Amino acid sequence: LEVVRGSVLELPFPPASFDVAVLSGVLDWVCKGSRDPGGTQLAVLRRLREVLRPDGALVVAIENRIGLWFFFGREDHSYLPYTSLMPRWLANRVTLKRRGEPYDTYTYTHRGYRRLLAAAGFERVRTVLPIWGYNAPDYLVPLEAGPRADLASILEAASGRRARRPWLRRLHCSLRLSGPLANDFIFLARGA
Repeated sequence: LEVVRGSVLELPFPPASFDVAVLSGVLDWVCKGSRDPGGTQLAVLRRLREVLRPDGALVVAIENRIGLWFFFGREDHSYLPYTSLMPRWLANRVTLKRRGEPYDTYTYTHRGYRRLLAAAGFERVRTVLPIWGYNAPDYLVPLEAGPRADLASILEAASGRRARRPWLRRLHCSLRLSGPLANDFIFLARGA
């Protein structure tokens, strides 16, 4: 195993070098300090597409900009509540005023991530909902298979422990918000 340290935008590898690339909790941070956060993220994804083989896969695990937990005051990467729910220009003003820093760690909605991946050349994208967090999920539910069907029953049957906020889980499932308001996503993206 060879470890290489450097910028993802300047990877020292020829095209089509890898079968798989994984960005777990990384895509939102690659743009930190950038004047064009969305453009930087797109450039990173395009570079990864270049170094992947034609049938290679990119795995992206990341937060949902409008995840249900943000409506209950969870702080995003700005370390302030509700900023991920604001238009970015407003979140930028709030973080500049309250923290003295720009709002430059971009996350997206499900649709936004799919658009970003498509713009980078990933045409086949599947989404998995990591239940209770992408870092150490208890369950993985394919979004395309319809987690809305009966996610509450799936979670109850598979759960060996109680969620800290069972009422929130029941609300989340009963309102059929599992896809759009899921807290996290894992995307499996491939080229043409």
